[in-house]
Amino acid sequence: MKKALIIFLILIILGSAVYLLETFNLISLRAWGERVIVNTPFLKEYVQTNEAFLNIADKTKRLEEENKILLQQNQEMEGKLEELTKFVDQQQAEIESLTEELAKARDRSISEEERLNKLVKIYTEMEAEEAARIIATLEKGLAIKILRNLKEKDASAILTQLSPADAADFSLALDQ
Repeated sequence: MKKALIIFLILIILGSAVYLLETFNLISLRAWGERVIVNTPFLKEYVQTNEAFLNIADKTKRLEEENKILLQQNQEMEGKLEELTKFVDQQQAEIESLTEELAKARDRSISEEERLNKLVKIYTEMEAEEAARIIATLEKGLAIKILRNLKEKDASAILTQLSPADAADFSLALDQ
């Protein structure tokens, strides 16, 4: 037991001496340790491997940060894509709606034209005196449409049967 105590005291004295020498900058344990690591092949290899690991860790960290940025940008782009897709869908729905309205308007226009042509045919077959009496009672816009679509001969025969004031009104309207 005495031997162990003596060895322990010697180690404490040596440790204290080294500590004091290091404190007063008489020796540098760090420089000594670096020389040992550099000159020992196994330790040198370990240090190089550790440096490579640290480099890889740095690169991994940078790549993770770049990945976060790219994921964020991707989410923003997906949001914009969804907005644009909704906008395009709305525009397509509006185009379809307008196309349907246009088709209905064409159908109405065609049927209006057909009705007007039918009226023109009826007035063409009437006597001028009878046609003039009816045209004088019609709404002015419809009467003008009918007179415009009649042949000149038929329109002039009807106008001559109207009162001078009505004939003048219809003539001015036909001129415009």
